[in-house]
Amino acid sequence: MASPEQITVTIRSNLGEDGPLTVQDGLRQILDLFDLLNLASIKAGQEVSWNLVSISKNSPLTVVAEPFSLTLGVMVDLAARQAKTFVSDALISITSGKPMPNWMDAESREKTRAVFSRNVESIGRTDIVFEKADAPVVIFEKSARAALLTLDRIQLETSAAEPDFSRTERGSIEGVMEGAAPYYGRPAIRIRERRTKLIVPCTLSANLADKVGNEHSLSAAWSGRRVVVVGKIFYKKDGNISRIYADDLNTVEDKYFDEDKLFDPHFTGGMKPQEYIDSLWSRDVG
Repeated sequence: MASPEQITVTIRSNLGEDGPLTVQDGLRQILDLFDLLNLASIKAGQEVSWNLVSISKNSPLTVVAEPFSLTLGVMVDLAARQAKTFVSDALISITSGKPMPNWMDAESREKTRAVFSRNVESIGRTDIVFEKADAPVVIFEKSARAALLTLDRIQLETSAAEPDFSRTERGSIEGVMEGAAPYYGRPAIRIRERRTKLIVPCTLSANLADKVGNEHSLSAAWSGRRVVVVGKIFYKKDGNISRIYADDLNTVEDKYFDEDKLFDPHFTGGMKPQEYIDSLWSRDVG
């Protein structure tokens, strides 16, 4: 029995009803739309997938799909209906220049951008029948261009609202040297920073490059060793280090720690651990 929540998507070439449509453009358009539906169902609280019911062999490309879930307890039709509402409302809002729905994250926006971009470049028209009783949501070149302008505006507004931790300051970082290789034509090493575990390129000043030697000898002698790099540190917008212009480089020698020096077999004066703890408590109370 067919699900009442079936979706039909029809893709037409930008060269007319019977015009050529590449396999890549047609199928990627379908995949992005159903990825968007899947993301919407996750945001709605119950993830559903979409089963391929039929796909046309002739132009225009038409796909029919219905929802299903392998997870027990998921109310498939209800979850699918919510996902369809999320996506149809989002497409209509974006093409109309209205604010983007709150459920759409960066991944959802990227899928949506891909759908609209194809309707500007290689696909002439995309028809999506979310509900049989309703008119289809139709995307064509003019509405797709309007949608892309909306997405660009939202991206600028989002970027402007994000905190910017990019900066340059003098300091030092510690890490493990991963190797030596040029960075944009300049002598450099790469270290794995101790705190973030990220690989950070460190370009070497002329004096430092002369001091530590060429790439081969530097890699042979220092790869895998803990080092402290001193110089000008460049931070990215998210606050992570992007690179360092280093004017000093030092190894960190691991020191041997003798645990026996901390162990005193006579610490409790011959008492058992519990007896010793009880004696401490009794002194506090007294």
